[in-house]
Amino acid sequence: MAISFYINILLRILNKIYNNLNNRGLISSPPKPAGFVTINLESSIIPKKVIYSHLIPNKISTFNKNKVISIPTPLDSAKLTLPEIGTYKFQYWLKGYDINNLHVLDSNYLNWYKVRKALLDFEANKVSQQLPESFNSCREALFQVVGYLEFKYPDAYISIYINNELHIVNKINGEVYSLNSQRPLDVLALLTMDDFSILQIRPDGEYYLTASATLFPIGWALNERIGYSIRDLHNSAPKWRKGDYAYDNTRGLFDKIKGPHVFHRNNYFIVNTSNLFLPENIIKIPLAGDIGNLPGFRYEDIYVRRELQTAIRLIESNSILFTVRTFIAPMTSLTDTQLLNLHELYLSIKKENREYHNVHKLEPVIRKYITEVRKLK
Repeated sequence: MAISFYINILLRILNKIYNNLNNRGLISSPPKPAGFVTINLESSIIPKKVIYSHLIPNKISTFNKNKVISIPTPLDSAKLTLPEIGTYKFQYWLKGYDINNLHVLDSNYLNWYKVRKALLDFEANKVSQQLPESFNSCREALFQVVGYLEFKYPDAYISIYINNELHIVNKINGEVYSLNSQRPLDVLALLTMDDFSILQIRPDGEYYLTASATLFPIGWALNERIGYSIRDLHNSAPKWRKGDYAYDNTRGLFDKIKGPHVFHRNNYFIVNTSNLFLPENIIKIPLAGDIGNLPGFRYEDIYVRRELQTAIRLIESNSILFTVRTFIAPMTSLTDTQLLNLHELYLSIKKENREYHNVHKLEPVIRKYITEVRKLK
């Protein structure tokens, strides 16, 4: 906390010096750049930082000590998040997620950025929605996450003033975004590899989806669900009516999210495509007898897709910031232990949820690969 205090004091002094020189006509504002290469970061005035929110740890993270942008490969990143025994369960919300593990980047970022930018350009209606009531919450989320990114990846992100307007520079790809954007969640979706949503409570006591940049949906599209309550969002899932445990647990959990606490849960899908934009229908895996032989359903065509979902309270607006980070890895890349754990995960799904998660089709596929290819018992 002391370090943040002195940094803010120093930045205020720099800001005053800049304003004094600017008022006397001794310096001029830098021109708005056409691209990253035109920015002279050393001559740009670093603004007074937004006071770091409760997301920022009291101690300087090890991320601040990195001299270069060091991020894992996509495969390493995915492997680190695949199920381990006793750790991940379908749909269970867990408290105490390490905030240093939010907004994970990997070396596939640039490839994903191109896809995500194209989706915002050409499929905007399906991937980005923002109701007017959500704007203040979206803006709060933008400043909170940008502050976090600058802290976690100081060699990748920096905020600067351009023509007296605050911007965030992404040094990984050279893009520059105004922090006065009217679509704050779109900016966050391009700065990171996460999807972002705002959940707001209305007078009826329900939480509603009022804004979202969900670029990698699976089985749904935003234009069909914006404005839905969390109950209606899950209307096809079992035990999501009032009085059912899935609904009551999630609704009660959202009320309990306070201060610095981050809640998280995991969802898993087994698909036969590496395509991350699947708004229409989840691609169905055929019966296990066809796996390994049918074109498009060879073992190397099967992917394990995981969604890491997090929920945190936005202090000023009292909204919930809900994020989804998607990881994907070929089933053939999993270690023996990961395969056995994945199989155990599907076996552990409760009886009433098995049809919803296609356990009758997916569990035999995993079992067949484990026994016939890996020769595991």
